[in-house]
Amino acid sequence: MSSLTEKSDDERPGRDSEQTPLRVAWVAAEGTLERLSRIIEPLSIGLMDELIDVIGVCPDGADASCLPSPPMKIHRYLPLRWWRIGDGCIAGVSEKLRADKPSLVHALDGDSLKYARRLARRLGVPYAVSSYSLWDHRRLGTLRDRCAGVLAASEPIQRNLLRHRTASPEKIHLVRPGVYQMPHATCFTEDGRTTAIVAGGSMERFRDLSVLLECFAELHLRNYDCAFFIIGGGRIQRRLRKRVEELSLREVLTFADARPVSRLPGIFKAADIYIAVHSSHSLDTESLLAVSAGVPVLTSGSEASDFLVDGRTAMSFSLRDASGLTMKLAALLDDTDAARSLAESALSYLREYYQASRMVSDVARIYRGACG
Repeated sequence: MSSLTEKSDDERPGRDSEQTPLRVAWVAAEGTLERLSRIIEPLSIGLMDELIDVIGVCPDGADASCLPSPPMKIHRYLPLRWWRIGDGCIAGVSEKLRADKPSLVHALDGDSLKYARRLARRLGVPYAVSSYSLWDHRRLGTLRDRCAGVLAASEPIQRNLLRHRTASPEKIHLVRPGVYQMPHATCFTEDGRTTAIVAGGSMERFRDLSVLLECFAELHLRNYDCAFFIIGGGRIQRRLRKRVEELSLREVLTFADARPVSRLPGIFKAADIYIAVHSSHSLDTESLLAVSAGVPVLTSGSEASDFLVDGRTAMSFSLRDASGLTMKLAALLDDTDAARSLAESALSYLREYYQASRMVSDVARIYRGACG
């Protein structure tokens, strides 16, 4: 297995003769592993080179394929419900973990904290928690002595945690998610090929998606050779399909299922442009994967996602302005060199700040500091 850290054996901190192996229990809530799989996978592999043993703790039925098992050991638990909220429901997995003797429990996101904190208390060890949302200060509350660290996925999230005093300042760390990146832009690589425009993100408001459909209809009316895809659509998909019929888009628009999330890199690899429609409170992991796949991104804005920099890593637009979105999309379709240049610039930015090896190094340092 190749190292993510790109260092020789003598240079790796994990190979230091004075370095002792650590054992950490990763706790995931329902949906955590699926949502963060493309971030968790390179991190779990990289920590092996740091002599850190990770034990997975996830709900029954969760897809844990992003965790390399073996060698990683995985324990399953019954998700917390209102009718089984006592510590008795975690007794079984806590006893299994006690035999594994972890030095730290790490909640992989804010949703996982309730379970992780109970496990840490029963095991008598500290816990850490990763934060991917500006709303996590409400979910996490005030974290006291047993909290060893909060790992904020972006600077806006870190600032928000500091502002709300979620933990003491020295415990709130900036740890940007590490993802694998394509070496070069993958968009507009074949002349004469139908352009694939993919839209995804928060598919909850019909008004926002209706703006997208109007934009697609205008491009289709102008005879641009495009195929349009919408990832998801959820409970409003029936209304969207009706609107698709009204705009005569049925032959050129497809609704795609993003589940499992492991499908997304393949979708983005085939895409030429990605349009991000999302709520602003959470880190936009879909856009992060699109950028890492070498695709230019148009974003409606995300306060939590500081990797989306207008003009450098993405192009911003307003969901209230269908004509403005149409103009920006047409500009990329007419100037494919500019589209590829935007994608290359974004990849360069990710290589500087979002390398998987960098996340591995940051997390390993926090783990060792937390365990003394």
